Amino acid sequence: MSVAARASTMSWDHLPAVLSEQNIADLLGVTVERVRKWSYNGRGPQTFKVGNDRLVRRAAFLNWLAARARRLQ
Repeated sequence: MSVAARASTMSWDHLPAVLSEQNIADLLGVTVERVRKWSYNGRGPQTFKVGNDRLVRRAAFLNWLAARARRLQ
């Protein structure tokens, strides 16, 4: 099952306001390296940096996920 297909069947109400790359990788069943690659290539959700950590706002993650699902339909 693709990442977008798996994600479309999940409930996202429990997500914290800010997600780490590890959170996103765990949610989508991919590696942190893949999440970083998406971000580096401009294909991932919009991130911001705090110290050494790259973080993603919940709204940015959900918008990115919805756009990705639409593209794959």
